[in-house]
Amino acid sequence: MAINKIYLHWSATSYKFTESGSYHTVVQGDGRIVRLTSYDQQTAHTFRRNSNAVGIACACMGGDPWNDFPPTKEQVENMCREAADLANRLGWKPDDIRDLSTTGNSVNRILTHAEAGANRDFPMSLVAQGSGVTDAEAIRLGLPHANYGPSRWLDGWSGGTVHRWDFFKVKSTDKDGSGGNILRKMIRDFMKATPSSTPPTASGRDCAIFLNNVKITTGSFRATAHVS
Repeated sequence: MAINKIYLHWSATSYKFTESGSYHTVVQGDGRIVRLTSYDQQTAHTFRRNSNAVGIACACMGGDPWNDFPPTKEQVENMCREAADLANRLGWKPDDIRDLSTTGNSVNRILTHAEAGANRDFPMSLVAQGSGVTDAEAIRLGLPHANYGPSRWLDGWSGGTVHRWDFFKVKSTDKDGSGGNILRKMIRDFMKATPSSTPPTASGRDCAIFLNNVKITTGSFRATAHVS
């Protein structure tokens, strides 16, 4: 599967969610990465956007979202590390990871589910026509779906039906709509950095192995006891 987009999610669960079938990778509350499906396989993570795309999620925001299981610093950072590593392996450059702007320019490559739901990778004028309509009408207009994202954006983008608002912001105190730009900056910074360590992975899962700061293979480590 050729990968054109990476979508960033939260699972609307506790910090321990690891159910397969939707996201390719889930990052738990302590930052531990659980890789559920190979990135070359299609899963069902983002409505009408699963072809040629990867879904990476933080296990968080269940219950009373900002009080019970808000995104932790460790898992947000490791989600961005994972996305940056994948972007580098795909041959993307940091400058390819475009942000939202105050002029309503669309993003590309890496989007939050809030942005994807709001069709923020399409022209603003077109999305205005595809908001408040059926999916069939939005598709007729040339959009992948109707606007099901957040109800309002500070830059005047058309509001949606609020079916998904993943990472509309990263912390409850952040500005509405700022989440994507915050995450993409972290991803660009990680892409530019020379790999010196890898995020922790769940027991028994593959992890990257580096030699002289060059990724040479993947594998898993198992601790063994030595008796003297």
